[in-house]
Amino acid sequence: MKKQFLKGNYFRISNEVFSFRLRPITFLVYCYLVKCDNPTYGCFPSKATIARECGISESSVDKAVSELKKRGIVWVEHRHSKYKQQSNMYHLRSLYDLRTRELAAEIDEEEYERELAADQWTKELAEDLPF
Repeated sequence: MKKQFLKGNYFRISNEVFSFRLRPITFLVYCYLVKCDNPTYGCFPSKATIARECGISESSVDKAVSELKKRGIVWVEHRHSKYKQQSNMYHLRSLYDLRTRELAAEIDEEEYERELAADQWTKELAEDLPF
């Protein structure tokens, strides 16, 4: 028997999103951007559309997008036609790749701290030697 909840209009989101511990409004905006993303045409909803569809203010959209940019999850391409600004193009990065890099950086930092501690211990041991 097929699962009933899979019928209808829906989108999928990576489980990795939860490891980023996004604020609820930022999570909501991210989900909306994922929903709008099209592999062929990209993702370019206007700020007003994001605000309306998410039920938040445009300033909340700005804060959420700023957080997503700061975390490296999204980068924004500001688009202009000959006479006016167009809606931004949002480029979504792979959360799995970002999380893998983030974990690798944490491991590198821990390893560096262990090496630093070992070097300090070696120096202290050398200072205690009689020669």
